[in-house]
This record gives sequence, structure tokens and C-alpha cells, in this order.
Amino acid sequence: MFLTGQLFSRPWDEPEDSSVVKKDSKFYNSSGTIQNAWNNPNRACMKVKTFYHNKEKDFRDTTYKDDDIQKMDDDEKDQLRRVRHLKLHTS
Repeated sequence: MFLTGQLFSRPWDEPEDSSVVKKDSKFYNSSGTIQNAWNNPNRACMKVKTFYHNKEKDFRDTTYKDDDIQKMDDDEKDQLRRVRHLKLHTS
């Protein structure tokens, strides 16, 4: 409180400055695109590379995307349908 009895302005009451970049989840996680130094493996130190970038790369290399899983599922259903069709017509 000031000597005049007025309260300090609260942070949520102050107008936001447009030049300030909020470092939230959107800033640090750019969903696979390199938008800042944190997500750039070429600019990261070895400790961050080992802990974050290498594990993320391994995860992306070993994990299928939803579209790939759907395509594999469709291919498997198509193959089973062909096998069933061949069995019906050869017997």
C-alpha cells in the first residue's frame, strides 16, 4: 500500500504489453516445428540434447502416427477380406 492508502495495481488488472512474449506451453512446445531455441537440437547443449531431443527423436521414430495406424488397419481388413473371398470361391 502506498502512503496515500491506494493499493498497488494487481498484475491481472494491468494492461498486457504486446512486446512481452509469454513463455507458456505454446512457446516451449511447437509441435514438431522449430520455432525457438528450445526446440532446435542444433542450438541445444549436450545435456538438453541427451535428455530431451534424443528421446523425442527416438519416440517419433518408433511410434506410429494416427494416420499410419488407420492405414495399416484398413490394409489388414482389406487383406482379410481378399483371403475370405478367395477361400469362398476356391472351395
